[in-house]
Amino acid sequence: MNAFRLSLRYIKSRKLESSLAIGGIVLGVATLAGTLSLISSYESYYDKFSQSPESRQITVMQSSRVR
Repeated sequence: MNAFRLSLRYIKSRKLESSLAIGGIVLGVATLAGTLSLISSYESYYDKFSQSPESRQITVMQSSRVR
């Protein structure tokens, strides 16, 4: 009976380890997907902005200081 309890404890610990491993993999994939999504949205925003006429205008403002 003691060996049976030890085997059940072993199975439970292995099940917990595998659950944690699966959870870690899922978390890693979700983080990677979020990062790639942010990069692609930034690139599309940058492309959209760089093609607009406003991005080609350079405004030079002179600051005057009283001496």
